[in-house]
Amino acid sequence: MIKDKFKESLKGKGIYIGDIKGEDIPFEARVIKTGSYTSGKEFPTIGLFRSVKDLGSIDTIDYGSKYDEEFFKTKSLIVIQLREGSGSIRHEVTKVVKNGDQITVQIKVTVPEFGTADMAEWAVLVEVDNAMVNDNTTVDFVTK
Repeated sequence: MIKDKFKESLKGKGIYIGDIKGEDIPFEARVIKTGSYTSGKEFPTIGLFRSVKDLGSIDTIDYGSKYDEEFFKTKSLIVIQLREGSGSIRHEVTKVVKNGDQITVQIKVTVPEFGTADMAEWAVLVEVDNAMVNDNTTVDFVTK
């Protein structure tokens, strides 16, 4: 039941459920719970950040001290913000691919048979080498 509602919630948001094609690229990822329901904010969001200044422009989320000027000398950060109808839903980045100037992140979503009734917001943080990114790079994500 919850799984069907999740899939239904993705319709019309430019997100599709399935596999992605392209060249696998190395990445590091983590998922952090950023809070509960935020009124008036649209989800999902996705962005590519190449500097501390850019990252500071998205929210007051505490991403930690890891993402400093030293980090951005060699890496770029993709941030995907999600809202779920249950805090029990889990996310895992399983693949990142590059196809031309497009980078796509594949996220495995695990929806339990029974979940909590609390809405939760998540930030999926994906680190990629700067060599994979240029001024024309666009980012997207799919769920699986």
